[in-house]
Amino acid sequence: MHIEPFSGIAGDMMVAALLDLGVVSFDELRGALATLPLKEKWSVELSTVERRSIAAKLFSVEVAGNGGHAHRSLGEIEDIVSAAASVPERARNRALAVFGRLAEAEAAVHGKNIDAVHFHEVGAADAVVDIVSAAFLLEKMEVERIASSAVALGSGSVATAHGTLPVPVPATMRLLEGLPTFPSGIPMELATPTGAALLAEFVDEWGAVPAGRVEKAGYGAGARVVEGIEPSLLRVSLIDAEDASSLGSLGSVESIATLECWIDDMTGEALAEFARDALDAGALDAALIPAMMKKGRPGTVLKLLCAPERAAEFADLVLESTTSLGVRITRSERAVLDRGKRVADTDAGRVAVKTALDKSGRVLREKPEHDDIERLAAEKGLSRSETRKLAERGLRGG
Repeated sequence: MHIEPFSGIAGDMMVAALLDLGVVSFDELRGALATLPLKEKWSVELSTVERRSIAAKLFSVEVAGNGGHAHRSLGEIEDIVSAAASVPERARNRALAVFGRLAEAEAAVHGKNIDAVHFHEVGAADAVVDIVSAAFLLEKMEVERIASSAVALGSGSVATAHGTLPVPVPATMRLLEGLPTFPSGIPMELATPTGAALLAEFVDEWGAVPAGRVEKAGYGAGARVVEGIEPSLLRVSLIDAEDASSLGSLGSVESIATLECWIDDMTGEALAEFARDALDAGALDAALIPAMMKKGRPGTVLKLLCAPERAAEFADLVLESTTSLGVRITRSERAVLDRGKRVADTDAGRVAVKTALDKSGRVLREKPEHDDIERLAAEKGLSRSETRKLAERGLRGG
């Protein structure tokens, strides 16, 4: 499953998007939720709305009177969720794990012990229903792996039980620590604490859409709509990750980010030092490509490859350490061979050997380590080419 919080995420948006996929029916979810022993009188509804000319599902929890604003401790919520007999045990445990993350975030923000935390907005009946619903749907769908792209953050301020707070609110920021986000500039709360907690608990990897065949996409709408902005939309896609044959059958498929900029006012020595620093920092590869720039000036195209979740980190490194004023980031998929390493006794001596293997473990090619060839050539008084030939002779049997 791939989640795209391009206009933020809230609990009701997640539930609506999952229901829009059509794998689990609304009636099945409603039947399971009926066993939640909430003291409030509540009901759930599912409707179809339009956001930005896109049809989407809207999931809403209606609570009679002021019961939707009940304050509950983590222990009280645990008792409620644990008693939902029609919700599978694993789904109940996953829902409780989400509430555990929320409690930890609230405790850290307010400087309290987790047991002393009383949930306000996220302890209300609608938040309990949203979180249990999301856990129930994901469990029933039997998704093997969940990925997500970066989360859009709003701006401005929002009224809460603790007063007016900046957006994102402190608990949301705590839950999103270490996760990729981007500023949207939209003056409203886009990522709620509930939405952030769901992502923090359920997402296995961050980055672009994984390779494979998209089976279906679902759209979940948020309840809040601001005229002229209307950003509340979440997309969730089901992907058959095994169907990635178009990218090659020998190698496995992975997501990757490419960072690129053109530079015409740095020395070759400085660029080479930066490339080495980037590799030391964890870039997968770095290339410096000669180019003819504007006004006929010679320049260099700098390209870095990195894991998608580290693209923003390396973009900052480029902007801080080079003279470039901008960096382009593209995300794509690549087919890669598995890599291995072994030590072999050869006619040249003992060398480390790099191996390239296909998905079945078959060795496609091998190559002696350059540093070992250099060392053996110096020890034996031979040229590098002669030493390499001796090392490669009968290498497969080494």
